[in-house]
Amino acid sequence: RRAARYDEATDEVEATRWSGILGSMMLANVLGREGRRALVTSGIGGDADGVARAVAGAAAAARLRGARLGLLGGIIPGYGDVVLEPAAAAGLGIELVPVEEAAVASALAASEEDDGAPIPGRLDVRPDAAPLVERSRRVARFLRAIARDARLDALALNCHSPVLRNGDALGVVGCLGATLLAEGGLPVACTGDAATTVALMRSEEHTSEL
Repeated sequence: RRAARYDEATDEVEATRWSGILGSMMLANVLGREGRRALVTSGIGGDADGVARAVAGAAAAARLRGARLGLLGGIIPGYGDVVLEPAAAAGLGIELVPVEEAAVASALAASEEDDGAPIPGRLDVRPDAAPLVERSRRVARFLRAIARDARLDALALNCHSPVLRNGDALGVVGCLGATLLAEGGLPVACTGDAATTVALMRSEEHTSEL
């Protein structure tokens, strides 16, 4: 659009001249007949911000195609808003990968041995918290093994499940472990929030180096 508003006296010819409506309809007609989907956006007076945002969004969506999103521990009962429906995931080109019991058992076994990965130096760990920190470090190793073995690009986990907080092997929530993985390039969302995980999977930042 070349103008944000039109005077009441503006006739059809002038309105057409000062807008993109005619060209938009003509192009949309051709795209529709070819079965091609299109997003319509506009700018005023040469302002391309809207177009730039649309292009950036399309590029981000394209990078999601082929991604594998792991689902671990289900969701907290009643948290229906975190569910990513299979049809919606398929529309984005994302494969949902439920983490099965066998994979959990294998990752637990792999996480028993300390890999020596350091806790970020900016974290000040109190002496009385050391046992819990060690549990959290094991959670990080456990999640890393899950992601590596299942070739995941992102992970949605429910900490309040028998796998993590309510389990004998780990017995702690995954906040620190998930943070360590995220810093390493693997997006992780809690409460099984697969929808938010998708929002975290952007650009090359989500490429894991596991």
